Amino acid sequence: MLPNDEIALVSFDDQVAELVSMQQVSGAPIAGALAGTGLDPRGATWIGGGILQGATELGLATHSNKSMVVLTDGNENVHPYVGELPGGTITNRTYAIGFGLPGNVSDAVLNQITSNTNGDLIVTGNISSAEQGFNLTKYFVQVLAGVTNMNVVLDPQGSLFFGSEHVVLFGLIEADVYADVIALCPVPQLIDFRLETPGGKIIKPTGGQPNVQYVKGQQVLFYRMTLPAVPGDPKGGHAGTWKAILSLKSKEEVEKLLRNEKIAVAWRQSGANGSLPYSLIVHAYSNLQFDARLHQDSLKPGATATLTASLTEYDVPLASAAMVWTDIVGPDQKEFSLKLDDVGPGAYLATFKTLSAGVYSCRVRAEGYSSAQTKFTREKRLTAIVYHGDYGIIPPEKDDGLCDLLDCLISEKAISEAGIKRLKEMGVDLKAIRECLKARRERTPREHVPGAKMKTTKRTTGKRAAPKVGIRSESPPKPVKAPKPEPRPGMSKPMADTPQQWPRIVRMFSREAEEERQMAMQGKAKKRPTKKRPT
Repeated sequence: MLPNDEIALVSFDDQVAELVSMQQVSGAPIAGALAGTGLDPRGATWIGGGILQGATELGLATHSNKSMVVLTDGNENVHPYVGELPGGTITNRTYAIGFGLPGNVSDAVLNQITSNTNGDLIVTGNISSAEQGFNLTKYFVQVLAGVTNMNVVLDPQGSLFFGSEHVVLFGLIEADVYADVIALCPVPQLIDFRLETPGGKIIKPTGGQPNVQYVKGQQVLFYRMTLPAVPGDPKGGHAGTWKAILSLKSKEEVEKLLRNEKIAVAWRQSGANGSLPYSLIVHAYSNLQFDARLHQDSLKPGATATLTASLTEYDVPLASAAMVWTDIVGPDQKEFSLKLDDVGPGAYLATFKTLSAGVYSCRVRAEGYSSAQTKFTREKRLTAIVYHGDYGIIPPEKDDGLCDLLDCLISEKAISEAGIKRLKEMGVDLKAIRECLKARRERTPREHVPGAKMKTTKRTTGKRAAPKVGIRSESPPKPVKAPKPEPRPGMSKPMADTPQQWPRIVRMFSREAEEERQMAMQGKAKKRPTKKRPT
């Protein structure tokens, strides 16, 4: 986000807390809020309360482009539910990320509010492994692109070894105003990251270009460029093919960096094994806009998912044809591709069936040429979700059949005054039982116990040994020897020093005899009698 953008942070469980009030990004204490305990996962999930407070915070924002991002790891279970909020609460574009499997993250209601506000719903599926947790960071970055009206130009990923250098090509066009080139990595301190302009100039972190800002963050490095990036070379620093060049620092430098405790902890938590994974994401604020949407006719397995995409340039449909397709990974982790058909100026559409319950991750991509005949690429990630279970936007209430039965048995209609007196003589306080049942019915899930102190784990003193570097070196290419032909049966093995010989033409007859034989054959053909057809 830009320094003058505004942000607020709200947490929700059985209570709602304002962690960061609406203010400019440049002064917002986001890092402190994320490092604290306010966002620790707990049992109760009051999504409705969080959205209500979020809408209040958005009302205090001064910018006109407003969006809300809802993050949840469970089904809502505290009133008021989202479906019970007052009309007009959700009026801004809303995005949602569900951390978990379909059916466990209030899918139905989040799908409804994101669809109605032109936002996106992303359900991560199982995020237990380090690799899936790394992919989660990519989802956050894409949502950020949508909130800030940026386009995703490219989103590849790879792994770095010692001695390897990866060069990722990406294109920017004349319609792009500024661009962010982002390298996501579990331990970004271990990589070198630089850019090369279409004119051949190298941009480094210490380059000092006035139109380029280099930012280091947690699990991220990125260049923010106002185009043209090089003022002295406007053509070479704007439209054309750019290069992002990534490599690991030397083994000695990496071992030295891992002596730092914070970097060592990040390395242990990364789960990297043999190589260091990364993802390169290029965002562009552009006059050439790409958008993709996913619609489902239901959330049940077997539902039809419809993908639509649009391309516009300077707010009108793109005049030239483009190729739009999607790569889909189903719940079984099998991948298939699907082409989106051209259904009108700048509009594309495709459908597919969801067979098994789970998440269908769709990477929708587009390639084409701008009005200036410069090649562009765009992409966006979407998810389709289907599951077995409840599909209502308001969760079903728990069955309190036993409480209802007890209410009936101890009601004044069921027990007379004499019976109440007899029970009291036996030591049964009916009034206390009624109050207990009433309190149980009114009870909501609670996580914050008044007066309770959080238990803290004492930190182990002393320095831990620096972790071992498990990254392999890239193997140098080995020359491939051409296979020697095996001799056929009955043939002698050719000598190594024998010069290559061209095949000889072997004739059964001498040249003169061959010519005489052919002339004789032609003469016989002329004298051959023809058979007459019977009349």
